[in-house]
Amino acid sequence: MEYALVTTTFDNQAEAEKIVKGAISARLAACAQRYAVTSDYWWEEKLASAEEISVHFKTRAALVEPLKHYILNNHSYKVPQVLVYEIKGGHAAYLRWLGDETSGGRL
Repeated sequence: MEYALVTTTFDNQAEAEKIVKGAISARLAACAQRYAVTSDYWWEEKLASAEEISVHFKTRAALVEPLKHYILNNHSYKVPQVLVYEIKGGHAAYLRWLGDETSGGRL
C-alpha cells in the first residue's frame, strides 16, 4: 500500500476543522474532505443518532500510523472511529501531488 484514505467523524465542525488544519499543516495528510452526516449506532446499550462531521484524509501509507496517533490524541470522543482504506489506484498526477505534499510529516 502506497497511499491511504483515513476516515473519522467529529461531534462538530470546529473540532473537525481544528484537527484537519493540524494534520495538513504537519503534512500528515495532503488534503481532507469534510461532510455533514447523520450517524445511527449502538452506544452504551442504547440506539443513538447524531449529526456529525465525517472527514476523509488522503495520505501516504507511511504516515497512516502518525496520522492515526494525531487524530486519537486530539479527538474528543471516548472511542473515535478511525478507519484506513488502501488506495489501489487513481489519477497518477493526483497521486504524485499527494506524495509530494506529505513528504516528511512534520508533527
